[in-house]
Amino acid sequence: MDIEVDYDTLQEKATEKLKTVQALIKGIESAFNNSTDEDKAWLRKIIDPSEDHGINLTRLFVEPKYRTFVWLRCAALRALQLLIRVARIFLPRDQDHNAGCAFFVELVDRDLATEAFNMAIGLTKGADQNLAFGAIIFLTELGPEAFPLQELPSMVETYLGLFLDLSHRADDLVEVALCLHSWGDERRAELLRATVQQKGGRRLCEVLLQVINRGLDARPSRALKVLTGCLSLSGSDHLMYTNDVRVLVEIIQRELPAQAELAAHGDFACYANCYKALVMRSAPARVHCRDDMLEVLQSLESDPRCDAEVHRHCKEALAIMAKFPR
Repeated sequence: MDIEVDYDTLQEKATEKLKTVQALIKGIESAFNNSTDEDKAWLRKIIDPSEDHGINLTRLFVEPKYRTFVWLRCAALRALQLLIRVARIFLPRDQDHNAGCAFFVELVDRDLATEAFNMAIGLTKGADQNLAFGAIIFLTELGPEAFPLQELPSMVETYLGLFLDLSHRADDLVEVALCLHSWGDERRAELLRATVQQKGGRRLCEVLLQVINRGLDARPSRALKVLTGCLSLSGSDHLMYTNDVRVLVEIIQRELPAQAELAAHGDFACYANCYKALVMRSAPARVHCRDDMLEVLQSLESDPRCDAEVHRHCKEALAIMAKFPR
C-alpha cells in the first residue's frame, strides 16, 4: 500500500513538473518568434548557470525515479536542447560545431553533463521511439562530439528509422541530416552510406526535396549537398521516387538561371552539381524536361555575363547529358 501511495505521489509530482517544463519550452519558442528586446533579455537570463534551469532539467532527465515518465523526460530533453540553442545564439564561439557541448557543461557541471550525455546515447539504442527522437535532437544540438564514431552506425540507423516510425516529426529530423553532413568527416560519410542502404533513406530524400522546394534561408543549398552526396554513391539509382526526380529536375531548371544572376552566383554550384549527379544515376532525370534543360545550360554556358565557374558547370552537365542520348 505504501508503494502505491509513493508512486501516486511521484506521478502527481511528475505531472506538475511536466507542466512547468512545457511552460518553459513555450516561453522560449515564443521569445524566439517575437524577438523583442524584453524577449532577448529573458533568453539571456535563462541561460545563466545561476538560474539552475539546466541543472534542474538534466536531473529530471537522468534521475532514476523519473525513468518511467517518458513524456517528462522527452520534455526535459527538448527544453535542454532549446537552452543550448539559446546559448549558441547569444554566446557564439566562432562557428565551433562543438560549442553546444561546452555550453551544456557550463549550464550544469561536467559530471552531470557526462551522465546525461551517456544516457542520451543509450536511448538511441532503446525501444522507445519518442525518447530516441528526443535524444538524437538533443545530441545534434551538442555537436559532432555527441556522435562518437564507435556509436555512429547504430545512431544513424536509429535516426533513419525514425523517418518511418515518427514521420510526423520529419521537419525536425531533417535538421539532423543537414548537421551531420555539414560536420563532414566520418559523420557525413556514414549518413550518406546509410541513407542509400536503409529504408528510411528514401523518406529522408523526400523531406530534403521539400526543403529544397520551399527555398527558405540557406537550407535548400544544404539539402542539395546531402542529396548530391547520396546520388554520388553506387546503389543510389532508385533512392528517389520517379515523381520526386521530376520535381527536382524542374526546381533545378528554374533555379539555375536565377542563381547565376545573383552576386557570386548564389548557390549555382549546388544546383548544378545535384543535376549532374542526378543525370548520372536516374534514367527519368535524363529525359524529363530534357530540351528545356539543354536550352538553359547552353544559354548560360555562352552567356558572357556569367563567369568561368558557371561556364564550367554548364559544360560538364552538357557533357554528362550527351552520354545519355534519347
